[in-house]
Amino acid sequence: MPTISLPKDFGVETLTPHDTAYVPARPSMRSLRRDRTRDEIARAALELINRKGYQGAQVDEIAAKALISPRTFYRYFQAKEDAFFHGFPAFEEALFDIPPAAGEGGLSAGLAQAGEAFCSAVEANAEAILPRLPHAFTEPALLGRLVSRLYAAETRLARKLRPRLAPGVGRGWHSEVLAAAITASLVAALRRWQKSPRKTSLSDLVKRALAILQPAIVDLENN
Repeated sequence: MPTISLPKDFGVETLTPHDTAYVPARPSMRSLRRDRTRDEIARAALELINRKGYQGAQVDEIAAKALISPRTFYRYFQAKEDAFFHGFPAFEEALFDIPPAAGEGGLSAGLAQAGEAFCSAVEANAEAILPRLPHAFTEPALLGRLVSRLYAAETRLARKLRPRLAPGVGRGWHSEVLAAAITASLVAALRRWQKSPRKTSLSDLVKRALAILQPAIVDLENN
């Protein structure tokens, strides 16, 4: 059966009447320039916030440092906090790395697995996360944004925990409380770690934090 070959600029390698093999199109130069500008704005914002504090770093200064106008800044970001969190990875997604069904070690082992995934996600992106955490934990506008992200993750975590709890414990309420406790414990570990990341192991802190919750986890799973 004949094969119709198209130029690769079309993002298609070959076409046949029965199947189509697509090759992802390369980003356009315009798209690459936009991404580069967005990254430069975020880098300028972080540098100025590190030097002058969140309140001291003004949008017009950030724009000037990124060699753009304030009007251009607002084409890319709605507010300073958006620029601040650009490139900040969604490490909270690792909280959902809990096996869907009870396995060896039960829920405790599943949460330990999620804890390790959380640490791996943070440590793999430490270069982006560490410079931002001190500001994110102390500046109300940034803390609000971080808390909003963590609350969304906490809600999803509660839904994933619910079927793993014992039927007689009031799964809805207890899964929400447990998810809140887990999220708060991980935030506490992050706060401790960011103060001395070279001396403190995030993995060790997370293990210790989850160990504090261990009696409640076992009780909710088995009773």
